[in-house]
Amino acid sequence: MRLLKFRIYNYRKWRLLLLLMSFFFGATSCYYDNEEELYPATGSNCDTTTVSFVNDIKPILVTSCIRAGCHASSAPAVGISLESHSGVKAVAEDGRLAAAVTHSGAAVPMPYNEPKLLDCQVNTIIAWVNQGALNN
Repeated sequence: MRLLKFRIYNYRKWRLLLLLMSFFFGATSCYYDNEEELYPATGSNCDTTTVSFVNDIKPILVTSCIRAGCHASSAPAVGISLESHSGVKAVAEDGRLAAAVTHSGAAVPMPYNEPKLLDCQVNTIIAWVNQGALNN
């Protein structure tokens, strides 16, 4: 009788554990990534008709270029500081900015040792350069 109670107790304990594990793994494995929500600046949502340095270009540079060891003004890589409009405009006008972000081979691909910028980000930079690299 005692052995039977022990087996029933163990059976219930394992059944409860299995039920909890099934619920946990079932609940955590149901995750749906929606690309449009994760990466909203891709595809046809990319408006490059009027590009602003402050609103469009600067945020891209801050997240991808302006950091310690890269193109921050304290010790900019290869002497190129991208913190000010004048610094960015200089590399935009001589073609190095477009060549670097498009990975065309005419300049070192940027961001260095990281994935290429999103197509919309590249298109935004190119549009800004084509619009005269204005400080707006």
